[in-house]
Amino acid sequence: MLLSARKLCRSFGNNQVLFDVDLDLQAGEVHALLGENGAGKSTLVKILAGYLRPTSGEVLVDGRQRHYRSSGEAEDDGVVMIHQELALAEQLSVEENIFLGRELRRGLFLDRRAMRQQSRAALAELETHVDPRARVKDLSTSDQQMVEIAKAITRDVRVLIMDEPTATLTENEVKVLFALIDRLRQRAWPFCISPTSCVKSSKSLTV
Repeated sequence: MLLSARKLCRSFGNNQVLFDVDLDLQAGEVHALLGENGAGKSTLVKILAGYLRPTSGEVLVDGRQRHYRSSGEAEDDGVVMIHQELALAEQLSVEENIFLGRELRRGLFLDRRAMRQQSRAALAELETHVDPRARVKDLSTSDQQMVEIAKAITRDVRVLIMDEPTATLTENEVKVLFALIDRLRQRAWPFCISPTSCVKSSKSLTV
């Protein structure tokens, strides 16, 4: 298994929201977490992505137990989460957002040419028309999600977690997103979609 959860529990004070949750993710799978509000879906994926620590239980990557102290440590393992509220700086360009906080440099100066080339390559892999030079504020919501996924690609993502990715999309934008997920699934990328998306996959869908 690429990523596993074993008997994960999480409490907030006296309120326990996760009870002995088990989950296995393998490359090329798409998983959808479904449940009512308050069922613990977002709590589970935030634990997997390093935003929360479990009260008990364990997370394993490649069979090794991991104790993430931050989302950055999870990203180092290739586990990346895209939140429902996209974390993009709208006044900056696409390429500036993709490398925000980890800019490429040549000596003392930003290597804008390299960042543009790598941004263009990541967006091309997603088969999207987004221009790396475009301002994020001028993009549609679905294109902004593509930028978030491009950010993940440049981080060598192995597991991509998306929190309610269809919540703010139109019907056509949802179709675009599902087509993208299926293309990446065929390239053996594991996805964990939370919490209420229904992802159609010809190969694997675990609910």
